[in-house]
Order: sequence, then structure tokens, then C-alpha cells
Amino acid sequence: MLEKSRVIMQPLNQRNFRVFYLMMDGLSAEEKYTLYLSNLSAHRYLSQTILEETVLTANRQNREKLAILKQALGAVGFNSLEVENLFVILSAILHLGDIRFTALTDAETAFVSDLQLLEQVAGMLQVSPDELASALTTDVQYFKGDMIVRRHTIEIAEFYRDLLAKSLYGRLFSFLVNTINCYLQNQDETGSDQVFEIGVLDIFGFEEFQKNTFEQLCVNMTNEKIHQYINEVLFLQEQAECVQEGVAMETVYSPGNHTAALDFFFQKPSGFLSMLDEESQSGWSVEQSFSKRVQSFLDTSDTNAVYSSTKDGNGNLAPKDQGSTFTVMHYAGKVTYEIAGAIEKNKDCLSQNLVFVMKTSENVVINQLFQSKLTQTGSLVPPYHFLKIKGCKAALLSKKPSVACATGEAKKYLELSKLLKKKGTSSFLQRLERGGPTTVATQLRVSEHLLGRNLPKKTPKILKAGLVSTDC
Repeated sequence: MLEKSRVIMQPLNQRNFRVFYLMMDGLSAEEKYTLYLSNLSAHRYLSQTILEETVLTANRQNREKLAILKQALGAVGFNSLEVENLFVILSAILHLGDIRFTALTDAETAFVSDLQLLEQVAGMLQVSPDELASALTTDVQYFKGDMIVRRHTIEIAEFYRDLLAKSLYGRLFSFLVNTINCYLQNQDETGSDQVFEIGVLDIFGFEEFQKNTFEQLCVNMTNEKIHQYINEVLFLQEQAECVQEGVAMETVYSPGNHTAALDFFFQKPSGFLSMLDEESQSGWSVEQSFSKRVQSFLDTSDTNAVYSSTKDGNGNLAPKDQGSTFTVMHYAGKVTYEIAGAIEKNKDCLSQNLVFVMKTSENVVINQLFQSKLTQTGSLVPPYHFLKIKGCKAALLSKKPSVACATGEAKKYLELSKLLKKKGTSSFLQRLERGGPTTVATQLRVSEHLLGRNLPKKTPKILKAGLVSTDC
């Protein structure tokens, strides 16, 4: 989910994820009343970029597309109550974004402004309103048996509110993928242990907008990495085989060398992603420090593949300082990125208070979303051998996973999580959660490492559209 931050903030002239608009236009008046939904402008996550010229024409189409979506969910095993529950969670995400905070004291500590809205959100998430408010506005830790409570500022409370919204959406997406995979595998009536699969690598295309930020940077560096792999397989390896077999080549294709741009992003310990992760662990208000580190790195770099936007490609000073920006010469063209806000977008670790509150949810899906551990790429760990076990979907939708769908590690996790209700045992949760990635940059590095490791084991078929399929 490279663009998970789209849930809370959209790029200029772009919109949020389509499912929210399908709900706003396609749900009946009664359904919207039950979910406290009104119109696009009433919800902060949807009102940032309302494209007026497309609203009227999209309404009818969205109603039809929502009906198609419901049919599709039914086709992969979701009943009407389960589909309704998905819309409840998605609606809760929208309402969560509408929660605002105010400072009632001189200390600028945050308090929830609208208690009625808080109760609505808590009701949809099926958690305690008081516990949700406390988790959003305070940080509770235990040290040697003593409880230490620190109140958040408005800025930090807003950050965790938005982070919870992103986490809910990302985990729900991963849950759907696991559940659909589980259902599809259970349709196999052959009983064969041999598994055939086709993997399709379908990522965002190269992006360049008027304003390019952290999301475009993640998308484009991934494209750069894939492009390098395609060049190696499609051109360099084929050319090497021709030379080895004595086949004459009239024209030798040279795809160009873009390793300098990749090194800027991925090298350790001085690459962009490494620096970003370090600064993301440093606390708050460190944007200026990060910008200085990036600028210093660029000043000492001897490549023209990446350069500060205060200079041109030849190293000459530009006429005007453009701030915290730099330019990358990608294979597809030159793109200038603004790194303001990158640290906040990179952080992907909920506070322990919010994780605990979500684990107490009486909504079976929400409870499972936060009881499940995360992989190193940030997605939910699927149930053990979910591709081979019948009835796995029922386990995914139940509050307590079945024995068949749980590994020994998962059992241990559930046993330890029971201790969290006791005073002084928050360290158990911290230890369990610490094993997973805490930043988007970490997840991205792991994903691309796994991709680079696994693709060579297959026989890739690279299509013109940019999709990569593999033969097992």
C-alpha cells in the first residue's frame, strides 16, 4: 500500500480511494443514515478535492458500481452481513477523520472537541469511547510497576488519529486479500497437493505531477527498481546469451545505467531511505534536520543523477531557492520531489494504547485486524496454511482463530496478549509489536528485496504493458 496516506490527504486534483465515493453515491438513504453519512463536503477526508465537474456524472455510475462491488464480494464468499460490516468499518474511517481536538488548558494538551462524534466512532468500531479518547490524546507507559501518563499536544493527537485511519484501511485491505485467497483455494475440489500459481506484478505507473511528494517518490523508485530488473532480463541477459552462442547482433541495445539513482535511495547507511528512517525515530519537529542531511548528502555527491533543486543538472546554482526539494533523473524522465512531510508519512507504527484499544473491539473483523501480526512488508500474516485448510474464512471472521489456522507462534501471541489487561505487562505487547516494520521505507525495502530474490527463481514473461508473469 504505497499510497495509504491517500486516505487522509490527496494530491492536488486527485481524489481518495474510489470505494468511499461508491458508498456516498451508491448506498441507500437508510443505509447512509445508519452509518451517519451525509455528503462529500461533510467529511474531511473526502472534502479536500471535490471535482465539481465530475460529481453529477459520477453519481449514477457509482450506484451501479457499488451494486457490482456487492455482487463481487458475494461471489467470493461474503454474505450480506459481512459486506455490511465492511461498510461500517469504512464509514468509521471517514468519521474518525472528522474528530477534532482542542486545548482546554495553557499546557496545549489535546482533548476531543465533539464527544457525540467520538461516541459515534467508538460505537462503529465497537470500543469504549473513553478508552478511544484516552488512546488518541495520551501515551500510557509502565515503568517498574508505575504508570506514566503523558498527554499529547493537538498536533500529535491529530497525527495518531490519521495514523489509525490509515492503519484501519491498510489492514482491512490485507484482510480482504487473505480472505479472498482463502476462498478461492477452497474451490479446488481435486484434492491435489500440487499448487500451480500465476503471479502478476501490477504496480502504479510512473508518476509526475505539479507537486511530487513522498508517495510519488515511493512509486517511482519502485518503478526504477523494476525497470532495472527488466533491463537485465530482457536485454542484458539475452545479449549475453547471443554472444555466448555466437549469434551476430546488428544493433546492441544499451538500456542506460541508472544505478546512481537507485544507490541514492537504497544504499546503507547514507541513502535517502536510511536517513529517513533514522529521522523518523527521532521524535517530532525534525523536518529541518532531515532536509539538511539530504542537502549535505547531495552537496557531496559526485553524480548528476540526483541533485538539489537549488542547482541545475550541471551543478550551477539555480536562480531561486526552492526549499526542501531535489531532482532525480529517472529512466522515464526528470522529476522534482518535495520532501516536506516525508517523516510524518513514513511513520507507520501506532501507539501501544491505540493497538490495545483496537484489540478490545467487539467487532470480530476489527478485533482480528489488530490481533493478527504483520509481515515485514506491512500486510497481515495470513492464517497458517490458509491455502490448504477448508473453512478458513470462518476462522478469519471469528474472534478467536481456529487451531487449524494458527501457528504455534500465533498461539503464543494470543496467550501473551491476554496478559495485557494486567497492570505492568505492557512490555509484552511492546516486544511482540517491535518485531514488525515501523516505517513505510522499511516495508518498501523489504518488499523490493523479496521481489528481487523471488523473481529470478521463476521464468518471467515480461509483457509490453509492464506486467510480469511467472511460470512455476
